[in-house]
Amino acid sequence: MASAKNNLKFRYSILKYYYTLFVSKKGLGSIFKPLFFVYPSDNNVFLDDIADTQFMVGPDLMAAPILEKNTTSRRVYLPESKWYNFHTGEQYLPGTFQLNNVSLTDKLPVFLR
Repeated sequence: MASAKNNLKFRYSILKYYYTLFVSKKGLGSIFKPLFFVYPSDNNVFLDDIADTQFMVGPDLMAAPILEKNTTSRRVYLPESKWYNFHTGEQYLPGTFQLNNVSLTDKLPVFLR
């Protein structure tokens, strides 16, 4: 129940961002893209565990969801610039890091640049 509530609050908090993206696209193309569409010259974004599980929402928001039951950590790759955890404001430098103490029922791991 807490997971549904957390993620619903998150969804409503970025609703204006979604609206802006959809209006700017004018029905042409997707606002959701795999990392390799946005960073084609970065070889790390083609690795299976990154290409299959991380995606961009518009140009500035990246999601790295937990997809497996009973998982409490995952590897996250952040390309190019500084990134910030959407929920905590914690800053991350480009590169790979291990995101620990998270689960399928927590807030979706989302990063802003």
